[in-house]
Amino acid sequence: MSEAIYESMNKELGKATTPITYDVEKGHVKRFAEAIGDENRLWRGVTVPPTFTRAFIPSDEDESQPRPAGIRVLDAGSEYEYFKAIQPGDQITVVSKIADVFKKEGRLGTMTFQVKEVSFTNQDGELVATRRDTGIYY
Repeated sequence: MSEAIYESMNKELGKATTPITYDVEKGHVKRFAEAIGDENRLWRGVTVPPTFTRAFIPSDEDESQPRPAGIRVLDAGSEYEYFKAIQPGDQITVVSKIADVFKKEGRLGTMTFQVKEVSFTNQDGELVATRRDTGIYY
């Protein structure tokens, strides 16, 4: 099954998802900051917490879609890079693409690693942040 996952991901390597745009709403920022327990005053309408980009889900990550039976996925971490502050009132467009796919052998057999690169662009066309998410499929 791991080979089929690898081949499927490799076919999608580099293809961008359909852009999806989100409005950055002040109340959402406040609730997000409360949920993560961050009381920094900056999050009260000035800018958003660094991990707020997690609230912007790329069009290919609809969690209502079930995973194929027998496939397990582990989150192997994320790397963030920020270029400009995101503020309430901004409109953020999200695009995701598979940046890398590779295999490794582990205790449970062959594992497929997928690295997704997610870009966040504001209403002025400025790249405000990128995130690289690594997932392990086995």
